[in-house]
Amino acid sequence: MVWHAFEGGLLLILSLLVLALSLRKKPRSVLVCSLLGLLMIVSATIGGILFVLSGFQANPSSAQMGGSFIGAYAFYFLELYYAK
Repeated sequence: MVWHAFEGGLLLILSLLVLALSLRKKPRSVLVCSLLGLLMIVSATIGGILFVLSGFQANPSSAQMGGSFIGAYAFYFLELYYAK
C-alpha cells in the first residue's frame, strides 16, 4: 500500500512537470490536455485518500480513483497526439 501511495505522489509531481513543459508548446490543445490531466490526477489522489481514510470501505471513492486515473491516461494520450 505504501508503494501505491508513492506512485500516486510521483504521478502528481510528474503531471506538474508536464504542465510546466506544456506552457512552451504552441497549440493550446496541448496545454488544455495537460491541465485536464492534472485535474484528473488530483481527483484520483483525493479519491485514494478518501478510500484509505474510510478503512477501504467506500466503493465510490475507489471508483473515483480508478476512473480519474483512466481519464488522466486519456488526456495525456491526447496531449501526445496534439504535440506532434
